[in-house]
Amino acid sequence: MTGSAPAWSDEPESVFNWTQETADFRAFTAGPPGILHVVGDGPHYVHWFLENARTHEGKPVTCVIDPHAGARSPFEVLRRIATGLGLDPSPVVATPPTVSVIKDIDAGGDVSIEDVRVDVRYQIATDEWIEVDRLQELILDHLDSGVDLQGFVLSFPACEEHDLPMRRTLYRSVWTRVGVTLVKKGAHVVFQYPMSIERHRDAIPPAANQRITLPERLLTGVSTEIADHAMSKGWSDSPDAAVLFAETVLHLSSTVEELYANVAVIEYERRSTP
Repeated sequence: MTGSAPAWSDEPESVFNWTQETADFRAFTAGPPGILHVVGDGPHYVHWFLENARTHEGKPVTCVIDPHAGARSPFEVLRRIATGLGLDPSPVVATPPTVSVIKDIDAGGDVSIEDVRVDVRYQIATDEWIEVDRLQELILDHLDSGVDLQGFVLSFPACEEHDLPMRRTLYRSVWTRVGVTLVKKGAHVVFQYPMSIERHRDAIPPAANQRITLPERLLTGVSTEIADHAMSKGWSDSPDAAVLFAETVLHLSSTVEELYANVAVIEYERRSTP
């Protein structure tokens, strides 16, 4: 990792220098269709990189399949892909199951029926898989119509949030038909996961054309480095206050550029204060 150091660091390398990784990401989205793996631990850390890389000069991500935002089932994943393609994924409204428990009774008096249990979970599960099939066909028909997907970027962040059985289910019900066809039609697909994820060839993430491994120093050294800088500059009067300062700056910074800017503004204001 190379590049100029930030203002608060005496080290020759910047802990936030993603120059090469960002260039690789942009080259991927600007190049031929394919699959990219972004490997890095820590959701905020990876979020900063993806936001920084995908919103400057490169193509914006068209569709994000984020499990933290509810995309945890084949139905939800396909629904969001359909929406990203400009399709109407509205599900067919299922008819509620009706239950008839002994009718037209002629008992000559009151009849008491007790302890009747009706389990509709199977019906609901069946309806959802019917919708999965419908969404697959909806998307595939659209892709077969000659649509050009060279500007379509599909992102699967936090793959580790799905357990292995669900990642296998997503591979079978989403990737093998819809995902593969998306790439064939020109899409760029990004999968993000940590080093510790259990990989299987029949589970997402599928094999990739390219891989970007994010440096680990960002995870382990940033908060401490900013806190140390705050102490050295006299911005904080105790180690605890310096840690709070660092955590506050990181919380206010959703991208790498914002982190640089926030620290630079603080440094400018402190220098300008008599």
